[in-house]
Amino acid sequence: MGFIACNKENSKGNNPPQISFISLSPEEFKNGTQTDTIRINFEFSDKDGDVGSTGEINEAPNVIIRQTYDSSSGEAKLPIIPPGFQDPENGIKGTASIAIPAIFYTLDSTHLQTGDTFHFEIQIKDKAGNLSNSITTSDVYIKP
Repeated sequence: MGFIACNKENSKGNNPPQISFISLSPEEFKNGTQTDTIRINFEFSDKDGDVGSTGEINEAPNVIIRQTYDSSSGEAKLPIIPPGFQDPENGIKGTASIAIPAIFYTLDSTHLQTGDTFHFEIQIKDKAGNLSNSITTSDVYIKP
């Protein structure tokens, strides 16, 4: 997971982070591929400036990833955001990227001839425990 961050407008209080979908690629891949990686890019902002990881080993994940392929979900951690970008007075804004190996998604016997389509739903959590809005990616097609 990677990110790019910059300072944001002045704000105080206990505000949940906000995220918005940018892109997903590839939008399709061949069933059983071991070389493709699904990349999801999204923007995030937090008026309190308290998003990102602390680097502690037992730290709870702060990215929730659900997908409609088999309705399972997973978790990840945003990277550590350097102290110079953690600004409770001005907030924080950045871009994050998630990479998921396409081999995790293979067709079942009922879709071997037709292929299958699914999408992801993502939320992030700030250090205060506030959940962001949920974003939905564009569809991903698994080709037979």
